[in-house]
Amino acid sequence: MARCICACAADGHVCGAARRGFTLIELLVSIGILGLLVGLVVPGLSAARRQSMRVRCLANLHALVLASGVYATESREDLLIAVHPVANRNPLHDEGFFDYGGKTGARNVWEGRRLGPLSERTAETRPLNRILFAGAEEMGRDGFTVFRCPADTGIPSRTHANNDRFWDPALGLQPLFDSVGTSYGANAYRARSRGGEDGLRRFFSVGLFLRATSRVPFPSQTVFLYEGVMWYNAASRDREAPLRWQGVRGWHGERSEYNVAFADAHVDRVPTLAGESWRGQQKQFTRLYLRGRGFRFDCLPSPPIEDPPTTSGEGFQPSRGM
Repeated sequence: MARCICACAADGHVCGAARRGFTLIELLVSIGILGLLVGLVVPGLSAARRQSMRVRCLANLHALVLASGVYATESREDLLIAVHPVANRNPLHDEGFFDYGGKTGARNVWEGRRLGPLSERTAETRPLNRILFAGAEEMGRDGFTVFRCPADTGIPSRTHANNDRFWDPALGLQPLFDSVGTSYGANAYRARSRGGEDGLRRFFSVGLFLRATSRVPFPSQTVFLYEGVMWYNAASRDREAPLRWQGVRGWHGERSEYNVAFADAHVDRVPTLAGESWRGQQKQFTRLYLRGRGFRFDCLPSPPIEDPPTTSGEGFQPSRGM
């Protein structure tokens, strides 16, 4: 009988020549399969991560709307947007957008004098914080996480925000949350009067700022809070032209879609159509309308509400974008 070349060890395991490694072809095939698996799995993980951030953002918006509802019931005027104590003496008319709540803004944005540490609108003074936090110690411990969108990357480009009153180059260097204290803007949309015989320009709230909940005719369509980059998507070439959506991408995807909370407390994603504008201006006002498919910033036909103080036509000039 011929002897077997491949002898077996005493314990029964095959030894020596019975073992063989991968051939080069098998190794390359295995690498190719692994590459395909990675190509299939990684996009899925990325999509899951994006979806998780989108859901977290919507949850933040919903929580802020509910807190604002508490503020409204506690305020005599039944106002949804928390009004900062210094609002009545602010000639820039930028109150309501970001100072309703959140942390102190950054020193490198507007030199820290509008929403930063050198301003009167630090975290301790922002009215919605009183509803959300028991005091300064709790603010510091929490980190204001409900005001931060996990996908917040700041404002992408000056070209999309031809709005001198609301622009600073540092807005593109850091998350909006760090710049102004919150990732979410509030609907403090305003129209501007064309001026009267006294030469004064007057601002009027046509959004939710200074407006009681009973004066919001379409709460399920009226935007209350929104991911902040959406505001910089609305711009125009001159002060008399209607605003147009510029096609700026939202923080949660490639298209110009945005997470928003509505005045009736529901949250959703809304798209904007690049180049779309809403006209219908009245003779005494500019830019009364700002709308999109299924949403609106203006509260018409509810009348505009005057927002003092007034400014002379030769002094402060309101921005092109608002």
